[in-house]
Amino acid sequence: MGEVFAFLGPNGAGKTTTVKILCTLARPAAGQAAVAGFDVVRPSRDVRRRIGLVFQEQTLDDQLTAEQNLRFHAVLYHVPRAQVGPRIDRVLRLVALEERRHDLVST
Repeated sequence: MGEVFAFLGPNGAGKTTTVKILCTLARPAAGQAAVAGFDVVRPSRDVRRRIGLVFQEQTLDDQLTAEQNLRFHAVLYHVPRAQVGPRIDRVLRLVALEERRHDLVST
């Protein structure tokens, strides 16, 4: 069904850089990498559809609402406009935050 990988090594070994390349957040300076058979340089959308990523640092803007943050990320990931509203509703329901959709993340 899926695979889980861990990167272990000392500081400066290239773990973060490798993960960024595999997640299409950085371009390799040399060589090639593929995820699920897709080149990480192009098409990034195919790679991103097949991976899950949890960032070390918070990626939410605490001065935006939950809904505004989700809309911002939908734009970043090129979610078709017609799907944005229903997806936001589904995600907020999934994490039981429907009533807090208009609250600032900082609260």
